[in-house]
Amino acid sequence: MLDKILNEKEQKVLALLFGLTNGQSKTIDEISKILGISTTRVHQIKSSAISKIKKNESAMNALKDFIS
Repeated sequence: MLDKILNEKEQKVLALLFGLTNGQSKTIDEISKILGISTTRVHQIKSSAISKIKKNESAMNALKDFIS
């Protein structure tokens, strides 16, 4: 579902940040090194992704179900 809302880089940043792929969350600094981008850019991408999710009702519902 999120692949329809978020672009590839947004998905990657959130997956790394929250440890969605291997259960180990990464810091903003670690993500910037992994992706070869600045920490400022990681923050921008994270903010954009979260904003997109918040604006999409079905995505919010899916996350609520996932957390419950």
